[in-house]
Amino acid sequence: MTDPRKTRSRTKILDAATGLLITGGAQAVTIDAVCDHSGVAKSTIYRHFSSHVEMLVEVLRHNLPSMDYLALQPTFEASLRRLAHGLAEMLGRPEQRRAVPALFALRNSEPHVDQLAQADHQQRIRMLGKVIDQGMDEGILSAGIDPEAAANFLVGPLVFACMTPGHTDLKQTADQVIDLFLTSSAFLAASPPNHHPL
Repeated sequence: MTDPRKTRSRTKILDAATGLLITGGAQAVTIDAVCDHSGVAKSTIYRHFSSHVEMLVEVLRHNLPSMDYLALQPTFEASLRRLAHGLAEMLGRPEQRRAVPALFALRNSEPHVDQLAQADHQQRIRMLGKVIDQGMDEGILSAGIDPEAAANFLVGPLVFACMTPGHTDLKQTADQVIDLFLTSSAFLAASPPNHHPL
């Protein structure tokens, strides 16, 4: 059984490291600074993380969105909307909005962090591929759609909106993106069935 004290101290460390990353970038996330901001002893930090790089990798993992929202639904459109709404909900959280730019910068500065981010991205692309397969099975999408291209179309606008000051209604943006996707000649089958966005 996991020791709840270890879980609490690890969470405090990662929350403090995330705050430092947001305000000062990767260079601000030092062991000493995390010790000061978390109230956790340096020796305890080293029991959780063997190095500064390992801690940065875990900061990214700590802030990666859950994949619960990727579960397939009975229909392609329902799956697609669940995906977009789930992502919009997570990106719309204040802490996530603050963290996204810093996490992008962290990926560019730390190869080990980027490797983790790439692995997570590929896992999400595989899940999106299953949703696309569902759309092809229903005769809505054309064959051979590249999941990466679909992800860029679907996710890019939500990430951009998340990073845009004053943009608050990410769910509305998600619905607009889905509606565009469902009418895009780049993705639809040549003779799609009668289909109306929800």
